[in-house]
Amino acid sequence: MTSSHDPTALELQVRMLAAALGMDDVAPEDAIPAEVIDLARAGKQIPAIRLLRKQRGLGLLAAKRVIDEIERRSGA
Repeated sequence: MTSSHDPTALELQVRMLAAALGMDDVAPEDAIPAEVIDLARAGKQIPAIRLLRKQRGLGLLAAKRVIDEIERRSGA
């Protein structure tokens, strides 16, 4: 069976969910490119979401949740 989802994007979503649920010691930042993290921490949410979607193949809502979590963790 073939999936239309990018395995990298699915892995990132699983890692994010596991971290959010406290089921894993992996911080979401470990699976996210440094440039995306820098943009999110600088308060540049839209460019961060665009870059994350482009690099990881995430949908809009999934990418926004990742960026929101980075901002929450960094206190941005």
